[in-house]
This record gives sequence, structure tokens and C-alpha cells, in this order.
Amino acid sequence: MRERNKLQKRRRIYQVARRLFEKQGYDSTTMRQIARAADVGEGTVFLYAKDKRELLFRIFKDDLAAVFESAFKEVPANASLLDQLVSFTTPLYRFLQPHGALARIMVRENFNLTGPASEEVAGLRMNITDKIARLLQDAQRRAEVRRDVEMSKLVDAIWAVVRFYTDDWLGERKPVLAEGVARLRTGLSLLVEGISAEAALRRSRAGASGT
Repeated sequence: MRERNKLQKRRRIYQVARRLFEKQGYDSTTMRQIARAADVGEGTVFLYAKDKRELLFRIFKDDLAAVFESAFKEVPANASLLDQLVSFTTPLYRFLQPHGALARIMVRENFNLTGPASEEVAGLRMNITDKIARLLQDAQRRAEVRRDVEMSKLVDAIWAVVRFYTDDWLGERKPVLAEGVARLRTGLSLLVEGISAEAALRRSRAGASGT
């Protein structure tokens, strides 16, 4: 009973915080206002998050993890790496779009988390990048991606592209899903072309013919 009450209280705090953040803005909302609206003591809110930054992350964390888990399962096995990456990341855009400016703040503020929350951010990112690595490894087995570059560097490059285009898209006043995904696809296509095994072979042949 005690655990169920704690879970219900946490859920209520998160729901109230999200509503206030979206209604009156992240910067204008205080932890005291959240506590009052959730009908709990201010100290209770701090039991679940040490500040607004951490609270915002916790509001989205479980949903984000579920989005990527579901997206990975739906990636078409026989598609090209580019199509797989777009398939994997599109659900993220679909999830973030309704939250607009709040989603952008959440993405930005994650960089500044400390303590246990920062470890949770790292764990979430590791879960995501592990899935990207698995897509890359499959592409290598299909001889679609070059093998002469360290896997961690390939993953970091792809994740950097995703983060850049996502942040840029969320910066728009009214992010349009189709436009955001189209731009992300363009950015990923440039990167995928650069790491493709075929492109590496062409460069190798060009270099050999020039000597």
C-alpha cells in the first residue's frame, strides 16, 4: 500500500509539473507552485527531484526509453542503413513534437544534470547508442558500412547528427514532423555515404589510379 501511494504521488507530481511547464513556461514555474498544484508539501517534490532541471528529465525519461525500445523493434530488417536509422529516429520526433519548446528545454538541460540523474541520462544514452551500434554492425555484415573505423566513433557521429538536427528542429516556433524528419534524413544520408563500404572502395581505387 505504501509503495502504491508513493507511485501515485510521484505520478501526480510529474503530471502537474508537465502541465504547468507547458501552460506557463518552464522558467516561470517554481517547485512551490508544483507542490501546491499537486497537493503535496514542497519537501515532497524535492524527494523526487532536487530541482526543476531534474524534474523535467524525470517527466520525460520513462517515455523516451519506451519510445526507443518500441522504435528499435519496428526497424525494418531488410532496409538500407539510412532507412533503418530514419525509422529508428522518427518516433522520437513524433513523441517530441507536441511538447515543442518544453522538449527543447529538456534536451538542453540534460547536459547540465549532476549526481544520480546524470548517471540516468548516461544510461539512457547508452541504451540508445547501443541500438545504433547494432544497426551499424548489421550493416557491416551486409558489407554496407566500412570496417576500418572504430565502432564507437561511428556511433558518436550518428548520434551527433541526430542531436544536432533534433535540437535545430525543436527550435522552430511550430516544428513540423515531416519537415524535421526530411532534414534529419538529409543529414544522415551525407554521413552514411561517407562511411559506406562502397564509397571507401571508390576512394581507394581513385587513389590507386592516381599513383
